[in-house]
Amino acid sequence: MAVINPFEMKEYRCQGLRRVKTDKQDAITISNYGIDHWYRLKDYKAEESVYAELKLLGRQYRHYMRMRVESVFLPVPHRPKCWYRKRSGC
Repeated sequence: MAVINPFEMKEYRCQGLRRVKTDKQDAITISNYGIDHWYRLKDYKAEESVYAELKLLGRQYRHYMRMRVESVFLPVPHRPKCWYRKRSGC
């Protein structure tokens, strides 16, 4: 597996006359790029520490978003009419 610069891929894709944008055509374009530039592509090996950190960040983000959504949609507890006047002897 190799990582390709998105700008470089866009430039490669725009060389042709057609501007078709489908998943099938994208797959063909990427494979053609690999065939044309196989000698420049480097194997990509993800570092385990980076992968673990990204997993942790993803979990933390999902947890935070779940807590935020729950806090927005939870009903507000019923308060007595004069809850703010407790000191005045309501």
